[in-house]
Amino acid sequence: MKVLIAHEIFPPEFVGGGESLMLRICLGLKERGIDVKVLTSGNPKIKSYKEIETIRIPVNRYLMNLAFFQVLKHAKDVDLIQASSGNLCFPSWLAAKLLNKPICCYVHHILNGYWKDVRGIFVG
Repeated sequence: MKVLIAHEIFPPEFVGGGESLMLRICLGLKERGIDVKVLTSGNPKIKSYKEIETIRIPVNRYLMNLAFFQVLKHAKDVDLIQASSGNLCFPSWLAAKLLNKPICCYVHHILNGYWKDVRGIFVG
């Protein structure tokens, strides 16, 4: 089985709660023999972290909601797309629908209308 994990930022560039969780998920899947690759923002020269393949887009993590074509490109050869709450859920969901792939969206937190107040109407 092949899984694409779409998360707006991934170690080693930053490690917070969501990033630690995604790393543990990746390592756990890999231990079970599942092929995992992560689509994230950051330096494209970083091709892997802890033996997990990473595809890094050189954009600000807050612009990852515009990464639809990158998700579409890298999701073609996977069996499942897993996205995290935030900027990659919508482009990942849209790519999954177009490619007829299952998707799992992990909701790390719910901020209701506050999200738009924090991020603005276009980013939030």
